[in-house]
Amino acid sequence: MLIHATAGYAVEDKDTGTVEVRLTDHREAIEDFSVLKVRALRVRLHREWVSKDQAWITLPGQSRTVDLRRVTGGRSMTLLQGQALTGDYDGVDLKVEVLNARLHRGGQPKVALEMTPVAVQFQVQEGKKAVLTLDLIVLDLSDHPSKGYVIRVRRARADGAGRRFRGFGR
Repeated sequence: MLIHATAGYAVEDKDTGTVEVRLTDHREAIEDFSVLKVRALRVRLHREWVSKDQAWITLPGQSRTVDLRRVTGGRSMTLLQGQALTGDYDGVDLKVEVLNARLHRGGQPKVALEMTPVAVQFQVQEGKKAVLTLDLIVLDLSDHPSKGYVIRVRRARADGAGRRFRGFGR
């Protein structure tokens, strides 16, 4: 039997549900790339009703490599799937690394990562799957001195068993 320790409490694995994190890419400068592969270094979930600098839980699991060129036009791909404690959540924090970046015109561009936590309300239910889809955006900042491309999280949404219909902050 798995026992998880969090915030001073021990909970058995029956108190967990599955969280699947999927990526999609908003079409901006992604068209400049022949390949742009990323992998998650860390995915953290934020427990609702707790200060934003506390209660971040790292989602365990093995990250897949995702080529952002292949997740445009409404397509998405699973980046990571893991077990999380049941309950209400209100944010996700994604940290990725760029594994491979090549432009159509040749060369390996500078790609900066500007990842900040994103508000998204969802619920993890025992034995069910909550799906979080993070819409990334690749921007071309090469017209600014010493800048290249930047990847940001544009927005996040919850689907499946984890979807909640109440507004943020209630």
